[in-house]
Amino acid sequence: MEPNNHDHPGDTLSPPPASDPSFSSALVEQDWVTLRTRVGIRITVFAVSFIAFIVFLAFALSRLAHVLELFTIGLLLAMAINPAVAWFEKRHTQRWVSVTALVLLLAGVVIGGLASLAPTLVDQSTRFINDAPQIGNSLQQHLKWLDHRFPAAHVAELANRLQSEASQSLSGIQSTATTVFTASVTTVVEAVLVVFLVVFVLSDPHPLVRGLRGVMPPQWQPEVTRIGELVVAKVQAWIQGSLILMLFIAVLDTIGLLVLGVPYALLWGVLSGLLEIIPTLGPIIAAVPPAIVGLTMPHPVTALYILGLYVVIQQIESNVLVPVVMSNKVRLHPVTLLCFLLVMAEFLGVFGALIATPLAATLKVLYMELYYRRLHGALPPEEANDPTRLKLKRRRARKATEDAAP
Repeated sequence: MEPNNHDHPGDTLSPPPASDPSFSSALVEQDWVTLRTRVGIRITVFAVSFIAFIVFLAFALSRLAHVLELFTIGLLLAMAINPAVAWFEKRHTQRWVSVTALVLLLAGVVIGGLASLAPTLVDQSTRFINDAPQIGNSLQQHLKWLDHRFPAAHVAELANRLQSEASQSLSGIQSTATTVFTASVTTVVEAVLVVFLVVFVLSDPHPLVRGLRGVMPPQWQPEVTRIGELVVAKVQAWIQGSLILMLFIAVLDTIGLLVLGVPYALLWGVLSGLLEIIPTLGPIIAAVPPAIVGLTMPHPVTALYILGLYVVIQQIESNVLVPVVMSNKVRLHPVTLLCFLLVMAEFLGVFGALIATPLAATLKVLYMELYYRRLHGALPPEEANDPTRLKLKRRRARKATEDAAP
């Protein structure tokens, strides 16, 4: 009996021709059916297992999202502090001593800064919440005047919508005021956990590094180490540069708003500094609240002065501070970064927006090293001359020279 291949037109496998008369065609067809059945079962098991793994991973991430956020923050802080720890270690200071001293120093600076700024920030935040209804009414009056002057713009609809959303936000803030103590205790506990995580990671990172390298085959480990060092250097450069820019922007915005006589100047300055870590969108969002407050001042033209102040400060940052502080270390196109920021914010909210830049920089390094270099044989000139890469090459050459010295 000859097997009929047309009975199963969807099958990609077909039994071999029984050219040897010593073989029974019935046995050949039976063995082939058994083979197809086994292949089908394996494919089905793999598909079901893969779907189950994806579902389990999504469930685990949803349940452990906050823990992963704290762990990621701890790793980022450890990366930022590690260069200082390495500097002390080269000067024959025990690693645990330098880690403890640096963590205590940073904790003292943070606690001292909060102790000096917290009373003013709390006072300005409280006054802003209390004055919010009056600010909303004044803003609505200005928008009604604009609607009367420019009826085609439909400003009245915008005014009603803004008033409704502002009322809901204000009621939400006031209704959750009773949970401030609980939230504060939780924040303090989480901060302490992050500090311990940073100390443990920095005190003895070698087992973690060896464990990550051990996942790869031995022949891959040198390449994995090189790429990992580049990723860490990129993230470190971003963290250090971002912290410096946040401080500069907070100080400049606060001083400028004080000169213009804008209420709650310190609150808006601190907000600008915190939002500086969100690329592109952060400075725009930070300019909106003080501009609204300026619009409700006795001279509404102050809002234009505030917007002009923020534009000038952003120009100073882009043309003076960023080239000096960041030195184009991340080297990501603004459009690419903005798209990635929106995607991360959609999936992970505020935390996604915070880690969008270092994650995008990591993905770019992996793309350049694992795909572009192998496809074209070399990196593009602008990437090959990246300051972070050149600094890392000099560090490797110096280490090789030190190891080769008798």
